[in-house]
Amino acid sequence: KLSDGEIDAARDGRAQDPHANAALRFARRVAESRGRVTDIELAALRAAGFDEAGVIEIVVTVALNVLTNYVNNVAQTDIDFPKVSAKLAA
Repeated sequence: KLSDGEIDAARDGRAQDPHANAALRFARRVAESRGRVTDIELAALRAAGFDEAGVIEIVVTVALNVLTNYVNNVAQTDIDFPKVSAKLAA
């Protein structure tokens, strides 16, 4: 139950909650770097309270979203929910 502002911020990789913000920043770096994150980025995520399971959960979520996007692009799946345009990276 996020507000429209919170959803918009999350799409930009930000959140007001520090824990969620760290997760979003890390997820974005995983996607941008194709999983080649730095030790500093991992340390920042751990400092925000994430353990190894949390790190893996974020990586798997990013990978799953990439996979489903690729499959849907190839399959030309009809979008049956409100379409959202991609944003340019800041």
